Amino acid sequence: VVLAFGEAYPWGGGDVYWHRNQGSGYNGAQNVAHNVYTAGQTLHLRIEVRGDTYTAWANDSPTPTTSLTTAEFPAGRIALLDGVAGNTAFDNVFIQTLTNCEAGSGNEPVRIMQRPLSQTVEAGAAVTLSVAATGTGPLQYQWVRNGSCVPGATSPSYSFTASGASEGRYECTVTNACGSVGSYPAIVTVNGGNPPADVNCDGLVNNFDINPFVLALSDPVLYAQTYPDCPITSADINGDGVVNNFDIDPFVACMANGGCP
Repeated sequence: VVLAFGEAYPWGGGDVYWHRNQGSGYNGAQNVAHNVYTAGQTLHLRIEVRGDTYTAWANDSPTPTTSLTTAEFPAGRIALLDGVAGNTAFDNVFIQTLTNCEAGSGNEPVRIMQRPLSQTVEAGAAVTLSVAATGTGPLQYQWVRNGSCVPGATSPSYSFTASGASEGRYECTVTNACGSVGSYPAIVTVNGGNPPADVNCDGLVNNFDINPFVLALSDPVLYAQTYPDCPITSADINGDGVVNNFDIDPFVACMANGGCP
């Protein structure tokens, strides 16, 4: 089973649809969802596989974006076909085969109904991030900052005081008997915090930021471990909420200027 994101005939940009590949090529598009995303958008995607039913949610939609039931593929064999426009990126792609949540089991998987919201705040301000989820209880919560678990942050809400050290990307992982689902990330930016491209947090934008930037780009978890007091948002040079290849050219420009505009 292939979940496709298409810019090609016969479907227009922003469409999401299913193909079945039985070894001799793709059959026609099925269950097309139109205008799910726009060019240049960052996509958050979650796919549930329950028996022979595949269901996809895009960008934490509370209702399924599209689904497909096919008896030919009951084992959860799935692939993504990336036919999106330039500058469109995928982030937080979850594919779950819910073996403990088959129809009739009485168990419902976790579904994120309300995600934490990105915020820009002043240093010293109180920040609260919240998530709302449904699913067969008990539900367990774990907040994650820059890829690392936040100790003791195991409730639907997480509060802290804004500072340069608390800037970053926050997600909440919610778990029940069916498995775990991560929320769409919230980016917390603190005015007066660490400047963009100062990825090693020494107060300067220079050649010593190159290796930390590459690490943030290639291994966010190791970056958080190596620079625990540095917000990974300093590597999000283009400000789209994601550290990826689209930040490379802006980073080079910042390096050439000794700082970002």
